[in-house]
Amino acid sequence: MKNHGRVQVYNSCVLPAITYSADTWALPTHAKNKLAAAQTKIDRSILNITYQE
Repeated sequence: MKNHGRVQVYNSCVLPAITYSADTWALPTHAKNKLAAAQTKIDRSILNITYQE
């Protein structure tokens, strides 16, 4: 599957399932940071981007 297709599937199926009712969540800052880190990790995985050392 091409990157565009992967991004579309993620945005239309996965992201809504993960963030369902997120506006009502009372999350501490560290939990929000973990969610942001997970989002970045997923984005990098979808686009096949690796860390450069």
